[in-house]
Amino acid sequence: MNQLVIGAGGAGSAIVKRWRASHADGGVTFWIGHTGEPPPPDARQVVVVVGLGGRTGGLAAIAEVFRAKARDAKTTVLAILPFSFEGLLRRTRAQASLAALREAADAVHVFANDDLFGAVSTGQGLQAAYRFCDEALWLKNF
Repeated sequence: MNQLVIGAGGAGSAIVKRWRASHADGGVTFWIGHTGEPPPPDARQVVVVVGLGGRTGGLAAIAEVFRAKARDAKTTVLAILPFSFEGLLRRTRAQASLAALREAADAVHVFANDDLFGAVSTGQGLQAAYRFCDEALWLKNF
């Protein structure tokens, strides 16, 4: 296996589940981080997808990066920042997790949830915006 994509925390897992459903034939192995089982050990490139600001995503992402580094895999993190309306506590948690991820991973790409507001036409809803951004993240990174 060459590339493993791990969903860490609630948002990262949701994105990776949607990618697995729509991109299963792309030669990428998908794994959801909170299943309790270790990821496949033979990936050379590990991409960790995480939404930051909650309690589990940042810690889970850091753990997955360290686990991958222990296997000499190259690590990339796709980090999604919380909406600005989610408050100072979530933004502060997100920034702390982001700093730790930047120290640990080979590369970190940051995306802001606030960018979803302009991603789709008015009236299409948040789920349509998520699907649009999922696809944009996929195309930009794979």
